[in-house]
Amino acid sequence: MNKKDRIIRVLSVVLLMSMLLFSFGCAGQESPSGINSSAIYSDVSGVSESPSVSSTETEGTNTETSSSTPTSISNSPLSTAAPTTTVPTSSTPTTGSSTPPSVNPDAETPVSMEQTLKLYGNMSSKSDSAAASLRNTIIGKENLTKTGRKTFYISARNGNDSNDGLSPSQAWKTLDALSAYNYLIGSGDVVLLERGGVYRGTIKAVSGVTYGAYGSGPKPCVYGSRENAAKSSWKESGTANVYACDGYTSDIGIIVFNHGEAVGFKKLQGVSELKKNFDFFHDRANHTLYLYLDKGNPADLYTDIEMGFNQDIVSIQRGVHDVTIENISFKYTGAHGISTGIGVYNICVQYCEFGWIGGSILAGTTDTRYGNAIQFWGTCSDSVIDHNWIYQVYDTAITHQYRNTDQNVVAKGMTYSNNLIEYCTFSFEYFWKCVDSSGNVITPPTFYMEDISVTNNIMRFSGYGWGNQRPDINAAAHIKSWDSSPDPAKSFTISGNTFDTAWFGLIKISAGDSSSLPVLSGNTYIQQSGKKLGYYGVIGSTTELVFAENIVNSICAFDPNAIVITTA
Repeated sequence: MNKKDRIIRVLSVVLLMSMLLFSFGCAGQESPSGINSSAIYSDVSGVSESPSVSSTETEGTNTETSSSTPTSISNSPLSTAAPTTTVPTSSTPTTGSSTPPSVNPDAETPVSMEQTLKLYGNMSSKSDSAAASLRNTIIGKENLTKTGRKTFYISARNGNDSNDGLSPSQAWKTLDALSAYNYLIGSGDVVLLERGGVYRGTIKAVSGVTYGAYGSGPKPCVYGSRENAAKSSWKESGTANVYACDGYTSDIGIIVFNHGEAVGFKKLQGVSELKKNFDFFHDRANHTLYLYLDKGNPADLYTDIEMGFNQDIVSIQRGVHDVTIENISFKYTGAHGISTGIGVYNICVQYCEFGWIGGSILAGTTDTRYGNAIQFWGTCSDSVIDHNWIYQVYDTAITHQYRNTDQNVVAKGMTYSNNLIEYCTFSFEYFWKCVDSSGNVITPPTFYMEDISVTNNIMRFSGYGWGNQRPDINAAAHIKSWDSSPDPAKSFTISGNTFDTAWFGLIKISAGDSSSLPVLSGNTYIQQSGKKLGYYGVIGSTTELVFAENIVNSICAFDPNAIVITTA
């Protein structure tokens, strides 16, 4: 080998060593696009030649984020550490770095309105056409809210609780994820449940947040019952025709079979009381539910058994404000559908459905059952309950109420409008009662209701629902106050409503003085001949009125623009 060849070979070796050193030096570095270099060599086909870069606003700071790096909650949503968040500014959903969507073949589906109508009641009256029109408007309402500051999605069919929840393709699956990561949600955010799904559990509302629906199909259904108990293990109890189901600690208030084919009748004294089909007793001490059925094991007879226990489906806690709840169906709880704490304001509930609510034992009592669809407790203001369909509630569909020693409690600017209420014990109930430390009723000037409007609602079949198993069924009425409560009020109006058929009386309205009585105007009263209207007046001076020859004059004495219809 001559000298020239030796020089060329040495230079080649030096060049090769330099290339190898350069390669080892770069192996652990990230490329400008944020993708590890080793990934490029292992799978070149998965990387575009020129990754695009999009600008995303996060916490008020402009950052550069590769389009191949998803905008998401960093870390797994199920991590125990509190994740940081990246806030998308576009209304277009961002894609999270989580499990790809896959259809859940076991996802439950809501009951159709047609099936509900076949099962929830079978009465007919003069308001049928108007009720059907309003019902269709409520049930058929399109999605109202699209996105918010952040939008969280929940899909029973396609979701996964390990997802980040920030887009439909990366939706959570259950309300468990919403509960676990409620701290991620703040004012201006939106939580959307996919239509056509069933979601079991509860929701704790956050100030400034809207809860609604997305997708197409029936409204998303939130069930307070923890499971379809038709799939549970029912066993013979040792008592003839009585079957037992274990594992229920919180008081069961209601049992609904096949979404309304039958409803349980709660007994309080023990298994020995169970004598008829659907009688049930909940032995809370031993966590066992006992049910009487002479046809056989309930799991063999029914495809769906919903047992509502003592838990509010939606809680709006003390001081929470600016909450909107819309286009969601709430069913099967022994307590309240929606319940508020003291001091809430700017609450809006619209285009929702509530059914099969209540029946559990009120805390601190042994035999008082309760449960309302929507309840405001104590100080509340500037809230609207509008265009909701409410049926089969043990106690009342809608109420604001308070009884305590606090003397600075005001309900102000409350509007209840355009709701369809059917088969509830009370359609609208109110009481506002202040007592001293000895329990005596007092009327401090800072304890009152003001600017209350109950307008354009259709209320039907009071006392004809499943709540007629209550011991005081003769208290049933569409508008209900209580003789024991003075209910001080200013600017309280009840107008343009339809009160159609009641087991006992259409209205039962009283107050401590005439200035506190609500002003009635232009309401329609429909009742069977011989049945009671009820009463209107100051406590101690009211008289029960009956639908008879003079009923029109009697009603027009306090509602001068009333429409009165007597049915056979």
